[in-house]
Amino acid sequence: MLISSVEYELAEGLYGPSPNLITRELGVTTHILATWQDLYERTHD
Repeated sequence: MLISSVEYELAEGLYGPSPNLITRELGVTTHILATWQDLYERTHD
């Protein structure tokens, strides 16, 4: 998996809900982040 939920939570804690800063921290594109967020929301309701 490119993004773990723990890594995402840490990045969001550091930078807030800013996709550009989160993607820079995680080393992924905004498209990958948006796809991950969509899949995460679908599977973790």
